[in-house]
Amino acid sequence: MTRRTLAGLVEVVVWWALMVGVWVVTLSSAPPMELYISAAAALPCALLMPKVRRTVEAAWRPDWRWLRWLLVLPFSILADTARLLATVLAHTVTRRPFEGELSELRLQHHDDPARASAHAALAMVTVSTTPGSFVMDSRPEREALVLHQIVGGPPDLQRTVAR
Repeated sequence: MTRRTLAGLVEVVVWWALMVGVWVVTLSSAPPMELYISAAAALPCALLMPKVRRTVEAAWRPDWRWLRWLLVLPFSILADTARLLATVLAHTVTRRPFEGELSELRLQHHDDPARASAHAALAMVTVSTTPGSFVMDSRPEREALVLHQIVGGPPDLQRTVAR
């Protein structure tokens, strides 16, 4: 097996695992039939992903240091959930509208376009995982993401993913 064939196989397996993982995470329970269906449905999609990636000329080169985001993420989710609950409760008492705010998150500059693309994409997913904010747009020319944030505060996940 050539190195290129092995790399293609690894890419298909990673895409398949990600797709199955997303499906399973969205389930309220995971009966065996759902797991079988998710595995079967993800397979043709995973097989097509390398071709799709090459067609759109997408290349990602993630940095293993970004795994440290996963250390901050659970605390950010819990903190945002508590802040969002407090905001909703305050809104029901005071009847004051809350709209949140738009902000721009500047990402670290990368000379390598594949590294910059990976950073932006993974930062989008990570920041949007918290209930207090989500990414509305990407501005690659400015190396920035546009966020809609309802609540925020420590731990500062946005600052963590920006580096």
